[in-house]
Amino acid sequence: MTANTSAAASSATERQPLLRAEQVTKYFTLGGLLERIAGKRTTVQAVRAVSLTVGRGETLGIVGESGCGKSTLGRTLLRLYTPTSGRILFDGQDISTMSEPELRPMRKRLQMIFQDPRGSLNPRQSVDTLLHRALGVHGVRGDEAVERVALSLRQSGLDPSRFAHRYPRELSGGEAQRVGIARALLLEPDLIIADEPVSSLDVTVQAQIVNLLMRLRGERRLTMAFISHDMAVVRHISDRVLVMYLGRVMEDAPAREIFRDPLHPYTKALMDAIPRPGFEPVGLKGQVPSPSDPPPGCPFQSRCPKKIGAVCETVEPVLTEVEAGRKVACHLHVAPEEAP
Repeated sequence: MTANTSAAASSATERQPLLRAEQVTKYFTLGGLLERIAGKRTTVQAVRAVSLTVGRGETLGIVGESGCGKSTLGRTLLRLYTPTSGRILFDGQDISTMSEPELRPMRKRLQMIFQDPRGSLNPRQSVDTLLHRALGVHGVRGDEAVERVALSLRQSGLDPSRFAHRYPRELSGGEAQRVGIARALLLEPDLIIADEPVSSLDVTVQAQIVNLLMRLRGERRLTMAFISHDMAVVRHISDRVLVMYLGRVMEDAPAREIFRDPLHPYTKALMDAIPRPGFEPVGLKGQVPSPSDPPPGCPFQSRCPKKIGAVCETVEPVLTEVEAGRKVACHLHVAPEEAP
């Protein structure tokens, strides 16, 4: 391979999104043995035909109310769940149908920070033990493991001499989440998916953890998907924002644009719920429909203040690019006959 060819290949790799999802769907089938025998199993449509890209070094915010499918999407993208259909490409490789042995070498490049900091840590293991065991799974032991554990704890804001031998019950919520972050950093991943990492923490600690993640992103050149229901936090940390409702993507746009001028009524409603000085937050009326029995037409039509009639009730809008880099699934912006 010539120098020019090698440089061109390297440039193409840099331009290629680190993570791409193509029409990813994840359904769950519920019901016990008797229900299965009677043919009464319930199908929950947790994620429906989601497509997205995450560029290298980018932070994608994934937002929506509880139950919208954002956490299921995050776990599916990391292959903690196997997608029902669709493709997931990580660094150009299709990981959608890889077996666990095939995924093992990829795991150290793909890490997750979980919502419940204490619940994600083994209560019977000290911080030092659980971090060393995480490294041992991937064959990192001895002096290298000791150095990595100490470095990850320091980078997460914890003094190894003070915290290495503590147990999860001896940690505050913020300290436990810092341990979770240290664990995610151990194997020097390329992509971290942070699933509601600050939702269980008080406001002061939330700010500390968000600022820590932003600093680590710069220092380690991390790519990140940040899942949250808190639009204010997402605005602070994200380069782009993906808005989900009932398993579908409603809007996908650069963070600056989506907060300046939200296109989808659901996005606008989420913005109106952000507490601001001098303004009373406006909550959405009604409840999210059941993912096992979604409404026909637009998923949001039963709660939408701008519903335009029968078309919203019968025709599901297609996520369509309406401006450069901006996509929306709404009949206010994309007429049914214009949908591809």
